[in-house]
Amino acid sequence: MIKFTIFFKDSFKEFNYESNNTILNLKSYIINLFNLKIDYIDLDILNEIPIRGLGKFNLDKGILLRTFDNYKLNQWNLENKEIKIKIIEIKDYKPEVLEKIELSTQKIKSVYKLESEEDFPSL
Repeated sequence: MIKFTIFFKDSFKEFNYESNNTILNLKSYIINLFNLKIDYIDLDILNEIPIRGLGKFNLDKGILLRTFDNYKLNQWNLENKEIKIKIIEIKDYKPEVLEKIELSTQKIKSVYKLESEEDFPSL
């Protein structure tokens, strides 16, 4: 669990959030929590000390890049940490949601003859 303290205008709210959700899920949760009439927000990280972890993304102070929207929170070293965030309302942006692609496994029958000089000429 990750503890978030969210600041917006003159108010703040604290809540715990699961780390297996994406940043975009977190943003949607925050929008609903504050009953905002917009579709998107930016997250301004207020923690003074960067959060680092071996093989994980760093979480530095400042606005979190929108390219991280589809990444899960467990890709940062945030478990059992407190994150302070100020939210910024964005009125003219629609987030890009990645769709899952289903791959079909189709077997292709080989038509090669291993003994053939045409398919495998000698060197």
